[in-house]
Amino acid sequence: MSFFRSCMNVIGRIWLVLINLGLLVVSGFAITSGVMLLRSAKSGDSVSGTLGTLTASANTKDIAACVLVFGCFFALTAIAGCIGGICAVSSFLSFYIGAVGLDLLMLLGLGGYALWKTFRARNEWMSVSVDQWKLANDQDKDFLQQAFQCCGYIKGDGTAYTGPTKYNATSTVNFCATDAATTTGCHDQGYSVYSGFAVLFLIVMVAGVIVCGISLAAANTARRKRELLQRGFQAAGRREVGPSGVKQPLMA
Repeated sequence: MSFFRSCMNVIGRIWLVLINLGLLVVSGFAITSGVMLLRSAKSGDSVSGTLGTLTASANTKDIAACVLVFGCFFALTAIAGCIGGICAVSSFLSFYIGAVGLDLLMLLGLGGYALWKTFRARNEWMSVSVDQWKLANDQDKDFLQQAFQCCGYIKGDGTAYTGPTKYNATSTVNFCATDAATTTGCHDQGYSVYSGFAVLFLIVMVAGVIVCGISLAAANTARRKRELLQRGFQAAGRREVGPSGVKQPLMA
């Protein structure tokens, strides 16, 4: 039984190191994505007109804030998990257990909030009619076409904005000037983009709950093993010194 527990402790510590190294990479990706989403949201602040309120209602800034908070806190959690897994330091393991518990609450809370925002934005986008699209100014159309990588309301309907774009970081050339007839319309593409984000958030939430649960069990096992070792060392020290303070021989 002792050998089995020792093996489980080693496996748990290896799991902590590997999963938290992966979490560091994911955290870096999340922080980068959050910054990019925030910049994208700021670039759309100037959009106004028929579709201006719709663009703002997508709540890109709120979603970006959720992603940034996740990324930063997960990075701190991953660092504590790596130190706890490598060094088996009880204080870091205790912090890691508390942090992962908080991660679970944040994952469910902010993840659910991001899902709600995404579904809300998708429903509002699908309520846009072709007449609203036609009445929209060129700036609105340009921003949405670049954001969704689409052209016009429906593919090939002749409603795409084909002038120079303001929302391409590398060029002012608008791809809709040449590819409007073959590129998916923004009505359908917007639905696909929002649905894709919703599926991604749901996958992250489910995977996060599973990983956090396993990590909690592994960290708790490593912490208990460390505490048992410390108690054993303390007990051995007391037996060696003896109650009178004189060093006593250890019993075989």
